[in-house]
Amino acid sequence: MKKMLLAVLALCAFSSMAHAALNATVSWNDVTGETSYIVQRSDNGGPFVTQVTTAADVVSFNQPLPALGVLYCYTVTAANAFGNGPASAPLCTTPATPGQVTINFVTSAP
Repeated sequence: MKKMLLAVLALCAFSSMAHAALNATVSWNDVTGETSYIVQRSDNGGPFVTQVTTAADVVSFNQPLPALGVLYCYTVTAANAFGNGPASAPLCTTPATPGQVTINFVTSAP
């Protein structure tokens, strides 16, 4: 009974470490005339897939990431009634430890 309890406790400790939180926050500058932003992500060089289409004037997006050691690349595209603008150049990260990853497209005015 004692060995079984120790085995269960060890398994619980391993599971909680394996599933520690990994989140990404993507942020960008607001542009005039947009009605939405399209945030896309590519995992390990795969195709870019839409993660969210935001409302007007939203300038950040937060999401959990599935795994450590994966190359995550993001792009942001502004859209309005006339169509989509060009996608931003991708910004990429490969998280090695659990925690919060920040992908910042924000630029400062000169």
